[in-house]
Amino acid sequence: MKKRIIYIVVVVFIITIITVSIISRNRSKLIKVTYHTVETEDFTREVSSNGEIAAKTSARIVSSVSGTVSAIYVESGDEVSKGEILLTLDKKDLALRRKNLLSGLETTRMMIREELLSLRTAYTQALTGYQQAKRNYNRTTELHKIGSASDEELRLKTDSFTIAGEQLNSARQRLNFKEGRTLDDLRETKSISDERIVENSAEVQKALSDLESLDTTIADFSFISPIDGVVTEILIEEGSVLGPGTPAVIVHDLNNLEIITFIDEVDLSYLQINQKAKIESDSFIGKELIGTVSKIAPIIKKIGDSRVCEIRLDLDTDPEGIARAGASCSIFITVDKKNAVPAIPVEAYFTEDGKKYVYLLQTGEYDDIFIIAKQQVETGILGIESIEIVDGLRIGDMIAVSDTKVLLEGDEVELEEEELEEESSK
Repeated sequence: MKKRIIYIVVVVFIITIITVSIISRNRSKLIKVTYHTVETEDFTREVSSNGEIAAKTSARIVSSVSGTVSAIYVESGDEVSKGEILLTLDKKDLALRRKNLLSGLETTRMMIREELLSLRTAYTQALTGYQQAKRNYNRTTELHKIGSASDEELRLKTDSFTIAGEQLNSARQRLNFKEGRTLDDLRETKSISDERIVENSAEVQKALSDLESLDTTIADFSFISPIDGVVTEILIEEGSVLGPGTPAVIVHDLNNLEIITFIDEVDLSYLQINQKAKIESDSFIGKELIGTVSKIAPIIKKIGDSRVCEIRLDLDTDPEGIARAGASCSIFITVDKKNAVPAIPVEAYFTEDGKKYVYLLQTGEYDDIFIIAKQQVETGILGIESIEIVDGLRIGDMIAVSDTKVLLEGDEVELEEEELEEESSK
């Protein structure tokens, strides 16, 4: 009996040794992984882009006529006011043409006055002739009744009276037309002044129109600033010959600047009017300005391989005057902030079929052995080295962050020894 007990003890010992050996060999084959414990972190979502500082208001003065530059009154960098003359073209020929047009205008006015006098004289003569023919007709008619005038005499007086009436009507219509009356006006109302008749005449109106047209052309020979601002470029020299469409001067309002940039379409949904932005530029290194989103374009453009939307930002303040039109800049718009939310390293998750997963480490049969569980997660704001976890993990969960490509769900793994030592020391 005693020998049997000894035999059983020896067998159990041998089995134990074999089991421990097998387990030891299997454990030596376990994948060693580094891990990360889910902790909280603060996140800021920021939309950034490169752009350019530009004057919100600018003017490109372009010639609309042909001529030779006779004088330039400004230099690049000069401040100018709206309406100020910047340069002029040679106007000698135009001045002579204007003098001739003025002389022709006065001649036309004199001709109209003379024509009025002639028409009125003709009307007076026709009226006198009509009245005389009427008296002769009436007297002959009475004499004809008593036999003192023949039928032929009455016919002649009747014809003369009719002709005189037609002549009076014609003279009255011509005068009415010149005076601006209706043709059938019997001239029983007072006429407008001769001055108005002259100025309203078609001939004088045509002469005035020609003069006005020339004055417009003369005005075009003086290049005027349409805005208050600073002359940033003079594109011509004195003596230059300009043609229609030739640019001459550029003026910018440097007191009213904006930033023009393009935002990728994927970031567009985060933007809205009146959002604040930080503005940095190589032209003022170490400093930043603040701007406000003032305009978001209604369309998306394709530039290169990207689809972008133009946005504009007003420059809020620039007390030191460090912003310069034409300078490149970078803008940074904070569109979301989250504090103390779960986070994991960006390399800890992977994507399959459009979904995101991590390998969750679950405690196995032994405290130092973990089982891999594939866990779907929903992510949020992406940081520099970490990413927000919206759903799928809790604070304190352990996930594998190395060798994820060789891991499979259900694998048994153990942690790197260095990490175990660090964990135990905490």
